[in-house]
Amino acid sequence: VEHRILGFWNGLPGGMRNPENPRETPEQAIARWRQSGRDPMGELVKAIRQWRPDIIISFDPEQGFTGHKEHRAVGMLTASAFQEAADTGRYAEQLKEGLKAWQPRQFYQVVNLYPDNPRLPRIDGQRITEVIDGNLRSPKRDKTYAEIGLEAFASHPSQVGQDLAQPAFAARIRRQIEQTAVILAAQDGRR
Repeated sequence: VEHRILGFWNGLPGGMRNPENPRETPEQAIARWRQSGRDPMGELVKAIRQWRPDIIISFDPEQGFTGHKEHRAVGMLTASAFQEAADTGRYAEQLKEGLKAWQPRQFYQVVNLYPDNPRLPRIDGQRITEVIDGNLRSPKRDKTYAEIGLEAFASHPSQVGQDLAQPAFAARIRRQIEQTAVILAAQDGRR
């Protein structure tokens, strides 16, 4: 698995505890990114065409796992980029640069089964493809998947700062990781 960060500006300077603009929608977050002179959709399409993944995993656009507006925006963009990367009529300049259209086999969206935020939508169980048991051990790393998830979360200091050192916060994040599920949102270009 390769994890790549495209580096679009996070609207929450100072970390996730900083109050976000409650009126900003995911669409407005995308518009804010475009105001920087970058095209988030074009960059995602280009990344898919460059890396040619078989599977893409992103956030659910309705829930965003935690309700974060930018996570929801990423989910929306990625769902569209999954389709557009295969379309030779989209971002033709990338094809002229030598990239080829590419259709990943599957697109999954990550969701939180039991979000602790009452404003987050609960996901209809019929949509769930697989529940990920965070207490299972990775045979390769000899750690639970929840422990691996916490390590990954801790590697994003702009998001957590020192908060992960606090037992209550770490327990909350661990609970979220243990309540992770995925939805198979699209396959071979068909939803």
